Amino acid sequence: MKIRRKASRCLNCNSTLDNIYNFCPNCGQENNDNNVSFITLFMDYLSNYFAYDSKFIRTLGPFFLKPGFLTNRFNEGKRVSYAHPLRLYFLTSLAFFFITGIIVNRMDTNADVDLSELSSEIKTISEFSSAKFDKLDSTLPDSIKTKVVNLLKKNKKLDVDGLSIALKGLMTKEDSMTFRSLLLEDSLNWQTVKERLLKDSTTSRADESFVLNQVDWKLVDSLRYEKQYSEKQLLEMMNIDLEKVNTGQKILVIQILRVYRSGDGAFKNYVWKNIPIMMLAFIPIFALSLLLMYRRRKILYIRHIVHALHLHSFAYIALILVVMLKHFADDHDWASTINTLIVLATFLYFYVSFLRVYGQSWKKTFAKFIFSTFFYGLFISLFLIAEAFILFFLF
Repeated sequence: MKIRRKASRCLNCNSTLDNIYNFCPNCGQENNDNNVSFITLFMDYLSNYFAYDSKFIRTLGPFFLKPGFLTNRFNEGKRVSYAHPLRLYFLTSLAFFFITGIIVNRMDTNADVDLSELSSEIKTISEFSSAKFDKLDSTLPDSIKTKVVNLLKKNKKLDVDGLSIALKGLMTKEDSMTFRSLLLEDSLNWQTVKERLLKDSTTSRADESFVLNQVDWKLVDSLRYEKQYSEKQLLEMMNIDLEKVNTGQKILVIQILRVYRSGDGAFKNYVWKNIPIMMLAFIPIFALSLLLMYRRRKILYIRHIVHALHLHSFAYIALILVVMLKHFADDHDWASTINTLIVLATFLYFYVSFLRVYGQSWKKTFAKFIFSTFFYGLFISLFLIAEAFILFFLF
């Protein structure tokens, strides 16, 4: 309980105050005199903190061991003895996103160690394969290329030998040998060749009008971290006239370039930081689904929200354990076993909570629990996609 040092007169309007007044009836200012020493204020803070701390400690036992107990007690009006559901949710949510945020950042740091070498290697392989394809493409006259494409469209499983037999007599001996040797080289994947030939055959002028097809990604890579150049300036360097591009494509290509050039997982971190807001916004929607499922029981909507807050609080604690085990003990076989047990225990906790809060038979509760789990998985996925889509354009 908050400690008050009441005054006989209001410090704001100088009205006379009785000792029973916590606030001035004349101006509304709190009747509390803080003109005391720092030590006194500090001791008051400790007293208030440990008063809440003892309430929180009393909450832990039923929170972990008695599913649905805290929800029922809160809905019965017994709210002083235990931590408020919203405060409990914020505490567990803060702990989850703080711990997982640290782990995600550590994973990003470790992944970036050999990133430059890997990028260089991929670029070399890509350029080598592209050069080989260009050489292969140059050995095929347009008439032969059309024949190849038609054969591939009819039979996409056609292999090198089958294609060589089909083209027999249509190419010179020298071109035929070059064509076959290039296809059989390990550096040039036959499946890639087929995809390139079919893609080239279906490319139309309409495709070329799409602005993303005109982007020079080599130029973008070379200037990726040169922040003095804006995305619009990069597009101008590629001779792309933005005035001739419709507004939707213009916004899309600029945002794609902006996200791509941000690097170092900046967009991923941006999305991650906004997930707590999305999760908090999702709770009323989940509670609404519970209201619809149990509409015949005429339970107030706020009670479903309280139940949802307690369920999410427990889920955050379980997820913290799963993420930490996955990150720090993933090399051990026992870690995956414990994680599986944690997940099963969480689902069991939720099911028992549904039984105790809504008081229906285990069969009805199980059916509704399965439906709510399906609903939750579906809508949380849609929420995440919608959040990523919105934040993409706000980034």
